Amino acid sequence: MFSVVFGLLLIVAVKCQDVDDPDYYTAAVYEHVGKGNYKTDPIKEYIEKNLAAYERAATTAGQHNVDLLAFPEYGLFSSTKREVIIDDAQYVPDPKIEQWNPCLEPDRYNNSYILEKLSCMAKQNNLVILANILSKVPCDNSTDCPDDKFYFYNTNVAFNRSGLIIARYSKTHLYLEDGLNVLPKPEFIVFNTDFALIGTFICFDIVWKESVQMVEKYKPDAVIFSYLWFEFFLPGMSDIQMQQSWGITNNVTIITANRQHPQYGSLGSGMFFGDTGIGNYVYIADGQSRLLISKVPKRGVTPPQEFPPPTIIEFGDFESRKSENNISSGVCSRKILGPPSNNNDFRCIDYDLSNFTLVKVNAENHLEACNNGLCCSASYKVQLSDEDYYLAVFNGTYTTSERYTWWIEACLFVRCDSFEGKECSTFPTIASTVFEELKIEANFTTPYVYPSISISGLQLAPKQNWVYNEHGLYFKTESDSLLLATLHGRSYDRDPE
Repeated sequence: MFSVVFGLLLIVAVKCQDVDDPDYYTAAVYEHVGKGNYKTDPIKEYIEKNLAAYERAATTAGQHNVDLLAFPEYGLFSSTKREVIIDDAQYVPDPKIEQWNPCLEPDRYNNSYILEKLSCMAKQNNLVILANILSKVPCDNSTDCPDDKFYFYNTNVAFNRSGLIIARYSKTHLYLEDGLNVLPKPEFIVFNTDFALIGTFICFDIVWKESVQMVEKYKPDAVIFSYLWFEFFLPGMSDIQMQQSWGITNNVTIITANRQHPQYGSLGSGMFFGDTGIGNYVYIADGQSRLLISKVPKRGVTPPQEFPPPTIIEFGDFESRKSENNISSGVCSRKILGPPSNNNDFRCIDYDLSNFTLVKVNAENHLEACNNGLCCSASYKVQLSDEDYYLAVFNGTYTTSERYTWWIEACLFVRCDSFEGKECSTFPTIASTVFEELKIEANFTTPYVYPSISISGLQLAPKQNWVYNEHGLYFKTESDSLLLATLHGRSYDRDPE
């Protein structure tokens, strides 16, 4: 099914659940392509164009009997500059203290047009909606109050089916969002609906311990993850790998809504049911907005192996435009292709393995590698071809954007090529080698180990073909060509201050 989704534009009208099914609810995520010109449009004009697209998605979701609809990070705002957003950032009162339905009382607070529109979408379509906005809170003359007398936050807001605001969450870990503020200490937000207890966090938050602490403390049935993910490094942290593996390790359904912006490496959304399977996902770089709909099992319900087909609705915002290096061509490396040529040109910055211990896969069917005390082993059954695979191991701090550093314990089994004489330096997106069996083990010091397996085309391997437990990762297939298998340990307590 996913190979068809990957290669074709689909418009599927499949009703995902019977209204009275007690074991499931229906969720949808909107992978949004920004409308208007974020560089030149006045901010309110830009926001209203994107609100119109949201309304179309919400109406479609309502027509498909969706219960829960999630929108991505930065789907509405084009800037975080304080002087640009000061009039249009919304004041969102704490719903634990104040009840407010913006659709019914739009004038309670000044210029609350975004909240009013989202609230009415929920009310008119009988949806629980979670949307990401920029919010503001006035401050006094305290020492940390900015000169413009506001704190600005990256905020998720949830509305119930009647349009009432039921949750407000402010992002804890900003990523290159210099105009915004963070709360003095992290907050953990969960909210009740008529079908599930839901938690939420935003984008870069998923890298850090607070996301895990929220699940461990409050035990939500599902987590909504809204994000604009800059997928510049392969392998090991592509967004759909990260999402699925995070749900597996933390034993929770994760519902993920991403912006699509291929030039910045942002694509991929879905619904992943912890260790039990995948409801729906998409990973296409084509500049199209799409609505993904799937049944979601309630707590304690294990979905059947033959899960009902998901729904993917494309809105046809543009003609289908394949980038010059479509993922299915096998090459997305900027080392080879150079920088993107247009908004829909997906090109990845290759993962830097220069500090990893690398051992090339050979015909002996077993190999080991160690780095800074972390040792990984791989055993496999394969008919080797001219494609190169390596076992890559690293134990130490990883830095991105020259600003953010965290500790990883990484064990990768990866298809890669040499470039300019440096081994395992670029990462093809397709493969033909079938590893009939693969077992990977490592002496991790952290319990937070995130497993993932990707097959040719950067698709996720069918979950029924692999399992991860404390003894390692096991993969078995008759036909799927392996691209990479990863065990990505996060040593939260070893993160630098």
